[in-house]
Amino acid sequence: MIDEGMVLTVAFAAMLNACIWMPIAGYCFIKLAIPIYHPFSLMLVYHLLGFIMRPYYIAVNGESPLWTRIGFSPDPADIVVTCFVANVALIASFFGFVFTVRTENGRIPQPEPYHIEIGNPYWFKTLLALFVMMGLYANYKIFAGAGLESVMSVKVQVDSMGAQRLQGTSGYVTAMAEFLPPILLMLVMVPRLRALAFALIAAYVFLRLLAGAQRLSFVVVVLGAGFYFLIAARRRYPSLKLVVILLVFAFVFNIIGGDRYAMRRLMMGTANLGDIVSAYRESRGGEGITNDTVEFDVSTAALSAVTRNGDYTYGTQYLRILIWPIPRQIWADKPVYTSIVDLNKYGDFRYLTVGVYTDTFMAFSFASLLVMMTLLGVFFAKIYDVLCRGVRVSHVMFFWIVLIFAKTILRDGGVTVFYFWIFSMVPVITLSYLGRLRICRETSA
Repeated sequence: MIDEGMVLTVAFAAMLNACIWMPIAGYCFIKLAIPIYHPFSLMLVYHLLGFIMRPYYIAVNGESPLWTRIGFSPDPADIVVTCFVANVALIASFFGFVFTVRTENGRIPQPEPYHIEIGNPYWFKTLLALFVMMGLYANYKIFAGAGLESVMSVKVQVDSMGAQRLQGTSGYVTAMAEFLPPILLMLVMVPRLRALAFALIAAYVFLRLLAGAQRLSFVVVVLGAGFYFLIAARRRYPSLKLVVILLVFAFVFNIIGGDRYAMRRLMMGTANLGDIVSAYRESRGGEGITNDTVEFDVSTAALSAVTRNGDYTYGTQYLRILIWPIPRQIWADKPVYTSIVDLNKYGDFRYLTVGVYTDTFMAFSFASLLVMMTLLGVFFAKIYDVLCRGVRVSHVMFFWIVLIFAKTILRDGGVTVFYFWIFSMVPVITLSYLGRLRICRETSA
């Protein structure tokens, strides 16, 4: 529990963050009419959940279970630093976005509805079957036989920094699991294969619920499909029906986050739906939908460790992009993380991600924060143009890969997302070129 003074400080932080977020969001949604499927829209939602609603729930409950787990006791200065960093990041990304975004009559344009046509059905179907089997095999290697003892069946070694190394299984094998989300989205965009796409998506959602791990993957597939049909209907924002569907998936996402074995327990008959929901309400119900957006909690603890000790990374965390692809058969002792800063010296940060705001700040303080967040705003503006004006399937699908992994960019920083991008693009590029896929747009004229 935190004392009454800190409760008021955290509540004030939530209000201050809201006061800065509202004019930015208002300008984007009212003035620019930014579509909900724009990456910058998802960033605004992320900020709302992680830095406005999250501190609000901490103040209401009088505690942050994550601070207790880390072993961190904040003081008012820590809250001030977190607010300052988060709002500077938001403002910098907003300026990068707003000075780059292309508008028509003062509004962000909507993409014309489109679908994908197949020029070489033989190669497309052959390669499709191959990539689906590869994705299923990777899921089998990760999850099959885990039982109720572990979420994953693969053996993982954890070092002192909380870094996880696969034991006896190549990361290149497990990475093939990333083939399935972009393939399923691509199939949704092919009218003749849409029934197959729906059947595979239903099976994929069930598989991920049963696994209880990597929950985001089933959510992003459903979310991506919903956004695609918004474009097909020439809508910027979802209907009430779609909102309800997405809220149901968000609720299920939260339940599985509280009990990774929930679906397995239901299948085995060791619990019923009422037991699962009751356990969720008791363990996580008091925090609304912010259980998995604890950005304020982690950022406050991490920023406190950095600023109190002057322990900056100087960008060394980004070297991981170069080291990560090297197979362990070549470099057996390859480090999982390359950062010279180990936050675990200051608390239990194992398995936690610090978020893109803190990650960029940790490099060179506010200099790196301003530069990187401005560039992120520019990137989000430019990648949306690819959706609107792209003529190649591989380019347009890259937009969707960026969109569905936007939460990974914001939550994990700029390194992990490269892994998802690279492996997600392998089936996309192969199917696009050998299947001779093409974008067919429906003009409004």
